[in-house]
Amino acid sequence: MRVIPADGERVWQSSDVARRQAESKDLAGLDYAGLLSSAETLHADVTTLPARTAELQSLSGQLYTSWDKVLVDLRDRKSGGSRDYEEEVRTVKTKFPDAAGKDGVTSQEEAWVEIPRATYQVCENNIGMSIAHKPEGKYDTEVDEVAEPAGFAYMAPVGERNQYGYWDHGSGGSFWVFYGQYALMRDLLWGHSYRPIPSYEWESYRTARTSGQTYYGRDEAAGAPKYGTHGTFTQQHYADSRYVRSSGGYGNSSYATGGFKRGESGEGHTFGSGSKPPSSGFKPRSAPGFRPSFRPPSGGRSFGRRH
Repeated sequence: MRVIPADGERVWQSSDVARRQAESKDLAGLDYAGLLSSAETLHADVTTLPARTAELQSLSGQLYTSWDKVLVDLRDRKSGGSRDYEEEVRTVKTKFPDAAGKDGVTSQEEAWVEIPRATYQVCENNIGMSIAHKPEGKYDTEVDEVAEPAGFAYMAPVGERNQYGYWDHGSGGSFWVFYGQYALMRDLLWGHSYRPIPSYEWESYRTARTSGQTYYGRDEAAGAPKYGTHGTFTQQHYADSRYVRSSGGYGNSSYATGGFKRGESGEGHTFGSGSKPPSSGFKPRSAPGFRPSFRPPSGGRSFGRRH
C-alpha cells in the first residue's frame, strides 16, 4: 500500500521534462515511449490502490469477526447416474466493533452445501458439532477445521475469564457461564439449550485437543458419547435432523460396541500420523447439579440478526 503512492510520485517526477515538452507542443525528439510508459504506470497505480485498499479493509474486517460452522444435517441422493452429497451448515458469526473484543453482534445463516463424498464420510459422526472455528484476531485462512463440540472454543482455561464468560463456583464444582450479551451466540451454538459446562468436562476437551483428537465427551448416566451424531446431547437437541433420525440412536450405532465408525476409538478421532495418542489418564465423574453462586447483570443485549 505504501509502495504504490511512492511509485506514482517517482514516475510523475521522472516524466516531468517529457510532459512539459509535450504540453508546449515541442514534439521534436519527444520520448513518446517513455511518456506512454509513465502514463500506463500511473493509470495502473490509480486503479490498483482502491482495489488494494478494499482488500486490506476486508482482511482487517476478518480480524474483528469470529465464526463457527455447526453441522446440522447430512443427506445424499441420486442425481442421474451419480450420487450427490450435501451438508446443512449453520454459520454463527459474531462481529466486534473494535480490538477490545467486547459488545459483539451475533448473526446466523443456514444453508445446504454440496460436498465431496470423502467430506461427507468424515462428517458422519459430527452432527451438532462445530466443524470449522475461526476466532477473532485471525484471518479466515487460519480457520481450525478439527471438529469439536460447538461453543467450547469460546471458554477460558479453568479459573480464568474472558470477554465471553467466566467460571462460577457452585456447590457441585466449577461451571462455565456465558455473559448475558452472548446469550444469542450461546443459544445458536448449543441449539437453544445450554446447560453450564463443568470444569472437568472442559479439561477433558483440552486434553483431547492437545492430543490432536476430536472430543465427543461421555454421558456417564447413559454410558454413551455426549456429542457428535450418536451423542446423547445431539440425539435430544438435533432430533429434527434427518441423518440423526436415520442413525437409529446410540443403541444401534457402532458406539454402543465401544468403537466409532471406520475404526475411530471412543477417545475421539486422531488427526495427523494416525498413531494412537497417549492416554490422558482422565476419568470424568458424574456431572453434579449446577447451583451458581451469583448471576451478573446482563447489561442489556446488543445483538441483532443480519443475513
